Amino acid sequence: MTYSSPHLAQTSDTGTIRYSNAGYGLAHHLTAEGKMNQLSPSGPPLGIVSGQHWATEELHLEPGDSLITPSDGVLEVAHDNLAELQTELTAIAAAVNPIAAIKALINGLSQATADLTLLMVRRFPQKGDPLG
Repeated sequence: MTYSSPHLAQTSDTGTIRYSNAGYGLAHHLTAEGKMNQLSPSGPPLGIVSGQHWATEELHLEPGDSLITPSDGVLEVAHDNLAELQTELTAIAAAVNPIAAIKALINGLSQATADLTLLMVRRFPQKGDPLG
């Protein structure tokens, strides 16, 4: 059995996230302006190679930015189409209520054979920020 898994550690006051992205590389950074960057995997899925090490990367979230990491099951229900998945992730990040958008996506999916997991981290603007 193998697992694709991100590991995140956020410094909330600076917006800096240190991460390792084991597996399929489905994590995406979405800026407040709507630009999307797919984060590269730091190594293979967990459980493939004994003694494997994963690189630690760093990402800075500006106010309004989001980091979204879906499981491969979410990609599966997007017909294994990365562009379709990215369209869904962009809509979730832009939603006024991202939780409702995630629930709508998950509830509309009945053909999934793998787990459906989606982790979203958003840096909210602080008072005095241009977006706040």
